[in-house]
Amino acid sequence: MDEVTVVAKHVRMKRNGEIEVNLSNNPIAKTKTMLEMLNFVKGVKADDSGVSIYGREGTIIYIENRRASVKELQAIPASMIKKVIVSPHAATRHGSQASGGVIRVMLKD
Repeated sequence: MDEVTVVAKHVRMKRNGEIEVNLSNNPIAKTKTMLEMLNFVKGVKADDSGVSIYGREGTIIYIENRRASVKELQAIPASMIKKVIVSPHAATRHGSQASGGVIRVMLKD
């Protein structure tokens, strides 16, 4: 039998719909880019053309407190990431630009 890795212990769903993924000691983070890793998060689809949450366009990406592009996510190994917060309903905080939600990437120190 092949090795089975349980990653659910690294994911936390909040009442407001946010999904927090801890990548510290997460086995998925060892071999994936940040963009590849996002496809393991429920509701997130990420590829070279962009990132969407639950199929909605208009997702804004932040690395720390700086707005970022999909190309920047491709360049970051997931092993350099502390956690990712996916906010599917962020338009109320970030305006109409975030109609597809917000993905916030927090780097390791």
